[in-house]
Amino acid sequence: MTMKYVGNRYPVESKKYYTKEEVDALLAGVSYAPMPIVPVVANTVMNTGSYSGAMVVANSSSPTNITLTIPADATYDFANGTQISLTGVGTGTVTVAAASGVTLLSTPGNKLRTRYSSATLVKLADNQWLLIGDLSA
Repeated sequence: MTMKYVGNRYPVESKKYYTKEEVDALLAGVSYAPMPIVPVVANTVMNTGSYSGAMVVANSSSPTNITLTIPADATYDFANGTQISLTGVGTGTVTVAAASGVTLLSTPGNKLRTRYSSATLVKLADNQWLLIGDLSA
């Protein structure tokens, strides 16, 4: 069985087809690691590396709300470009807050809009984060 690749990255060295064995050899060193899940049930400062690249699942019941706080670089210095995914599975409100000295950029607000809404935090620069997703004021 041969595979034909289409696009500007193929063919390589004018070769148009690859055998299954050649594809297997190319992919032999590729690995996959699933996104870690970090459950949260109370107000939390996200100040450890376990949040980097993770899905934070906030589970609270109304009227209990959860605030997820982004720490200042002096507390925990996430690398620029770090992404943290967020979702709320409970009935309480999930709010993202910035610690003193941290700038949080978001619109229209910094709360997940409703149950099962999700958003992503991206660290743009030192002490500066962007929150994008299904948000409300």
